[in-house]
Amino acid sequence: MVRHKLPWHPTPVTLPTNNVFALLTSLRQITEGGLEAHYARYTHAAHRVREELRRLGFEMFAADDCASPLITAVRPLPGWMCPTCKSTCSASTRS
Repeated sequence: MVRHKLPWHPTPVTLPTNNVFALLTSLRQITEGGLEAHYARYTHAAHRVREELRRLGFEMFAADDCASPLITAVRPLPGWMCPTCKSTCSASTRS
């Protein structure tokens, strides 16, 4: 194996420093604005997403009282294939 011939390095890959800085920036923004306000923004956004998906005719997998503010799962509409869903949802956001 070639590995024993390579010089030792604690991290033999390029570290994603941009990701580390992005994480630090996000954490700073969350702590400066307050965790409750951050959570409230996610909850508000989740409510709007679910509201719009219902308007489009989708049925939610989870009831509102136990739904995640980060992920929304819906049942596919009868007869819909992925390309149909993408084009319809894209068109509805443009109007």
